[in-house]
Parts: sequence; C-alpha cells; structure tokens
Amino acid sequence: MVAAVAGLFVLHAASNPIAAGDIFWQIRTGEFIAHHHAVPWSDDFAWTSRGKPWIEHEWLADLLDYGVYRLGGFGAVRIAFTLIWICIVLRMFLSVRRSCARSNESVPPGLPGGALVAVGVLLCVCARQYIPAPSTISVLVLLEIILLLRPWRGPVGLARGFLVTVVFCVWVNMHAVAMLLLPLLGLYAGFPLVQSLAATDSHGAPFRARTRFALRSSAGRWGLLVACALVSFATPYTWHIHAYALQGPDIARYVDEWAGLFENDYVGPWTKGVFVLVVLAWVIDLVCILRRRGARAWFTGPRAFYDIIALASIVLALRHARFVWLGEVPLVVTLCANAPCLHRNVHPLAWALTAALLVVAAIRPSGWSPILLPRLLQRRYYTQHFREGTLPIGAAGYLRTHPTPGRMYNHYIWGGYLLFTLYPSYRVFIDGRTVLHGAELVGDATAIDLGSQDTPALLNRYGIRLLVVGANYFPDDVAAGLGWTLRFRDNVSAVYTR
Repeated sequence: MVAAVAGLFVLHAASNPIAAGDIFWQIRTGEFIAHHHAVPWSDDFAWTSRGKPWIEHEWLADLLDYGVYRLGGFGAVRIAFTLIWICIVLRMFLSVRRSCARSNESVPPGLPGGALVAVGVLLCVCARQYIPAPSTISVLVLLEIILLLRPWRGPVGLARGFLVTVVFCVWVNMHAVAMLLLPLLGLYAGFPLVQSLAATDSHGAPFRARTRFALRSSAGRWGLLVACALVSFATPYTWHIHAYALQGPDIARYVDEWAGLFENDYVGPWTKGVFVLVVLAWVIDLVCILRRRGARAWFTGPRAFYDIIALASIVLALRHARFVWLGEVPLVVTLCANAPCLHRNVHPLAWALTAALLVVAAIRPSGWSPILLPRLLQRRYYTQHFREGTLPIGAAGYLRTHPTPGRMYNHYIWGGYLLFTLYPSYRVFIDGRTVLHGAELVGDATAIDLGSQDTPALLNRYGIRLLVVGANYFPDDVAAGLGWTLRFRDNVSAVYTR
C-alpha cells in the first residue's frame, strides 16, 4: 500500500506540466556558464539591470539544469526532477523502516502509520514544489542531512563530518536555502550542552562535570559548524548569499511568497489545510510523548532535538509562505524518527488526521482535473510540457516573427520565460532575480502588474514602448485612450505598442 501511494504521488509529479518559474532564466544562465566557462559577473538579460553587477550564487544548479535540458529538452528536465522525487520517497520510507527496526517492530499490515504519513504528508505538502527548481533538490539534501545528524548516532566522526561538509559545499552553490544548515548545526552542536542542564545523574556527578563531558562529546559537532561556516565564505558566489539574506527583507514586502502563510494566496487553500493537519498531528504526537514519558525524559532524549527543529520550521512557514514546503521536511522527519509511536498507542484523533491527510492529497485540485487519478490517464499531461494558461507562448511567438523595437515591459512571473525564448533579440523588464533588480524596480513592477493609478506615469518614466501583458490587462477603450495599439491577443497574453 505504501508503494502504491508513493507511486501515485510520483506519477503526479511526473505529469505536472511546467508553469511560470525561474527554470527558464536558470537554463539561460547555465548556457552562458557552459559556453564562456565562467559565471557571469554582470547582467545582460534585463534592460533595466543591464551592466549591473550580478553574482549568481546558484550557478551550479543553473549549469545542471542546462546540461539536462541539452540532453532532451524540457521532457528530460521533468524526468530528472521526477527521479529526485523518487529518491525523496525512497529515503523517507527507508528511514521509517529503520526506525521501526530499532524498536523491534515492522511496518504493520493494512493501513500503515508512520510510513504512510512520511510518504503521503511529505509529498502533498510539497505539491506546490512539483516544479523543476533548486528548491526540489534542497528538499532531498535537507532531508538527508537531518537524517545524518541523528542524535543517537553518537559523536560526529571524521568521515561523517567530512561528508556533511562536502554536501554543504555543493548545496550552497545550488540554492540559498543551504544557509539554513548553519543554524541547524548550531542547534546540533549546542543542544547537548543545554540538555546537560536538565540531565539526571544516578552517580551524583556535579553539574560542572556533566557540562565538561557535554562539551567534550560535542567537540566534533562544533568543528562541523565551523567548517561549514568557513565554506559559506569560501568563494565570491557563496559569500554573496550572506548579502542576499540581508537584502531579502527589503524586497520581500513586494513579493507575495515572502509574506505570511495566511496573509496571501501564494500558497493555495489545499496546501494551507494540509499544513494545519500536519501541525495538529505533530502536536498530538508530542502531547502523547510528554504524557507517557514526562517532560524531563523527553527533553534529555533524542526526540527533543527533532521537535525543536519542527517547531522552528512551523514558525518559518508561518512567517514566509515560500518556506511551507521546506519547513515541513524537519516536521515530517520528526514523525519518521518517532515512527513506532505513530502506530503503537496512537491517539484515535491522530489516525483521523492521517486519514484526512490522505483524502486531501488524493483529491486536491491540480492542473485541469479536480481528481488525481483521471488526470494520470490523460496523455497530454506527459506530452505537453507547459501548463495551459500560465505562459505567454503566443505573445513570444508573435514577437519572434514580428520584430518590434523599443523597451519592453512584461509581468514579473513571465520574465523568465520571455528571457528564455526572446533573448538576445529582446531584453526583459524584470524576472525572478529580485535581489538583482532591487526594491524600487520590484515595487514599480508590482504597481504596474496590479494596474494602479500610477501605471501610465511609470510606463512613461521607464520609456516603455512595448507591453507583454495579460489578455484582459487593458480594456480596448482604455488602451486606445492611453495611446497603446493592440498587436496581438490570445486567451493568455496580449502585445501592445506605441
């Protein structure tokens, strides 16, 4: 049953066409790196930022994206990221099996507890991330690192510490989320010392002795933290991630994905509902543990390490909607690490929440079909690489065959696709590289996207002569009154000139 559920969600990932996203400009950047054997130091894709210093800290992911795309186009890209999701599913399931083996249990027949929660929950909360993006790789890497840092594995040996450092070195050149590993390692190194404050010693060892022992036993963990921190400053690309983290909040106020989880519609109601159910399942599981073992036994055991990470991930997801998919990974790993507790002495409400999660995951709307199973039987989901109604494919085709001079304006979410299809004949106004463009440009683009009253003045200020916007962005009489002439329109996009 677990294999069937996992396979269902993997097919879901494989059949999900590509929508608007960063994959397009990332492939273009990877093409530049492959041809010039160097990472770009200035931007040439957007006319608003042309010549502006740009250090692409995710250059390795861009290069890999381009390599896969060159092998077989977007079909190969979809297959590659589907394989990553298969690895995520297998790694999670094997973790549950090992957790059960430690407690001399096996996955029970019928409706499995921990294994089904691990597979189903992780995949349905990450449903928004069924897209080719470095964030998908981050799900797998973060999952693997958290499992490598299991407290019951004992002190950090040289081999394991070297492995984590190497993985972090690669990861930090692929996705900025890798920086979350540093506070995670800080908790991993300092938590044993905090636990020693509450530890009970049957031999009556004094507090100073317990603290000294905790420091000695965690020396390898502190060394691992220092090594990864040094790696994060090793190159100009990784060093730039620190600046990226500092500049992000200034730009975040213009982008919905950085707002709170329940403050906008960046994450849909289904994903929000699943998030609430997962949090409730975790709370119920934690309460059951505290009632059976007591607070002191819980805090001094390995479970507390995971629960603190899970709590931090919940706070992160609530503050920034874009982290709901990644913030769930530690939470689900917590459930996996405690898998035997999920199917032994389980509160009935926990079973009800598990069943609700599976129902939500099975019928959640996705693409054109409200039901997952009928969708998987439709051939177009596998042969059509782009999701209908999300990309200005018609407008891009028109501009390729009808060269139009002048500065172009485009919607923020379409910048990557237009860059991919039209560069170097056209350069975009804005794309997903928000830190490069800066808070002022992102704010102006947001105002134009929303059609605010300042839109005509902003278009005049930037000298825009070409618009690539939504099909219903301008009523015909308003467009004519502002001096814009319609050149092309389909169900998705429209092209105006003046």
